[in-house]
Amino acid sequence: MSFAVRDRPLTAGPFAICLGLLVFLSGCPGDTPGGGIAEVGTGTTSFDALATNQELVLIAGPQGGHHFILHARIAEMAPGDPERPGDPANPSTVFAVVFDGERVDLPRPALDFGYEDTADGFSTLVSGRIVQVLESQVEAMYGQPVTVAVTVTDADGRRSTDERVIIAAPDPEEN
Repeated sequence: MSFAVRDRPLTAGPFAICLGLLVFLSGCPGDTPGGGIAEVGTGTTSFDALATNQELVLIAGPQGGHHFILHARIAEMAPGDPERPGDPANPSTVFAVVFDGERVDLPRPALDFGYEDTADGFSTLVSGRIVQVLESQVEAMYGQPVTVAVTVTDADGRRSTDERVIIAAPDPEEN
């Protein structure tokens, strides 16, 4: 299995190891030396901060899969242009979900979306993102600590990673 990030193939082993190191060695919110600040959160239309050990619903999607809604905000980084998705001047945003030491989200390419400035000095993605998880892990995740993370790299090369340990909660609307 391999992942592609900005058209560069990476094998699952080294990619998972590198992401794991970034996730587990980062501060809260992410403060990579020489980088800006990134913060992982939730929220469909606006950024909502996540507290450590906060329950986050693992949503049952309409096509049978399960996902979290994750969101991100940044500071001290080039926000790009939210009106121009895919523009190389936009930050590259990658979300990850780690459970029991393994990455359990489905591989997705980096999002090259611009961030909108907000009144609090941060810039946020225009909306939250669906981050689908492996179905084989869903039942085991309920009630357990799960790490959600974001890594943002801006056009100037500044990179920041942030993580939160949340508690995966079942979807109350799932039958």
